[in-house]
Amino acid sequence: MTEVRTRLHALWLLRQGLGPTAVAGSRSDVPQWLRWYRSGGPAEVRSRRRGGQGTLSYFTSDQAEQVAAVRDWIEAQFGVVYTVGSMYTLLPRLGSG
Repeated sequence: MTEVRTRLHALWLLRQGLGPTAVAGSRSDVPQWLRWYRSGGPAEVRSRRRGGQGTLSYFTSDQAEQVAAVRDWIEAQFGVVYTVGSMYTLLPRLGSG
């Protein structure tokens, strides 16, 4: 989340008229963020993860939504908050054994 906030803030500073060098400081990834923004707007910037895209999910988008629904149910039932990412690590630990 902090990385996304940093990216969006940098893009906002560019929009305010600061040059890439002033915005980037020692960061060399600002031009990449700008390319993402130009190709898909804020949604594209938010969708990118640090370190690239990583491995593709084994779930379809519908299945991923179902995992998110389970996460919401767990929070409502038990008052325990999981991120979607932590659900992916929880489920294999529960296993079938």
